[in-house]
Amino acid sequence: SRLCNFIEEVASNNIVTDFSVHARIAVLQKSFSPADNRKIPPLKYQVVHRLVQDYPQLTFTLNGGIDSLSQAQQQFEACP
Repeated sequence: SRLCNFIEEVASNNIVTDFSVHARIAVLQKSFSPADNRKIPPLKYQVVHRLVQDYPQLTFTLNGGIDSLSQAQQQFEACP
């Protein structure tokens, strides 16, 4: 995928080892407001979970949609 290619390229010389990944895409259309972009596109936590599995030498921070301590704890348990 393009995301994996990007991560591999940027991390190739160990210059970057920490990535913050937003869990949803941004829709760049005039009909979508910033508030719409925070609510409508689906969250894709599984993408971040897969990155954690595929690149254990790197650090990934999940960004997006975590509204409570219990949700944060669920994500920590999914990606220890």
